[in-house]
Amino acid sequence: MLFMQGLPSCINEKKVFFKNKRGQKLTGILELPVAIPKAFVIYVHGRVSTKQTQKVVELAKFLVPKGFAFLRFDCSGCGESEGSEKDLNLKNRIEDLESALFFIKQFNPQKIGLCGNSLGAAVVLTVAANANIDCVVSFGTPTNSHKAEYKNVLNSIKKINCPILFIHSELDEEIPLLCGKEAFKDANEPKRIIFVKDANHRISDSTIRTKVIKNAAIWFKKWLA
Repeated sequence: MLFMQGLPSCINEKKVFFKNKRGQKLTGILELPVAIPKAFVIYVHGRVSTKQTQKVVELAKFLVPKGFAFLRFDCSGCGESEGSEKDLNLKNRIEDLESALFFIKQFNPQKIGLCGNSLGAAVVLTVAANANIDCVVSFGTPTNSHKAEYKNVLNSIKKINCPILFIHSELDEEIPLLCGKEAFKDANEPKRIIFVKDANHRISDSTIRTKVIKNAAIWFKKWLA
């Protein structure tokens, strides 16, 4: 187990590996607090992103010192995980997340939170509709108003019975703001939506991003602690 350079000493980080249903080895980073975790949070990145994006690294930095375990992994076809471009679709990403959920069962998590961005948001929302999930944070939620690939996302959202926080950039150049509004409208309570002013899809501005990540962390702490 390695200590993360530059982060509080209460955070331990190790590289982990697990396989999806297609037999591909997925690579992740598991960050653990010193004490027994209050809950586990799993992050699913966007279509061509990785586990190392600034957004997810910052979110882990906020949560792990507060007693949460955090798993971020490269989906098939991305980063250090096995796979190719043909794996960059919703169906395969769902299988990847299901494999990550099976992986953390060895730790006997009392509660589980999911966080996803863009395609990753569609993944966590689809899985949360059919799994025992306690809390969700969804960045840049895509719906069928964006692409036909996401035609079932709204139906999945209607089935979710855990708290959901939607975060959508007002200047999102990839996922229309309408998608975020549709997703929020169809979600069950408790729910909240944050429209991020002056932010693009990636929330590139570091000051804005930090404020947004703090809101996501607060949501997880509220419902998972």
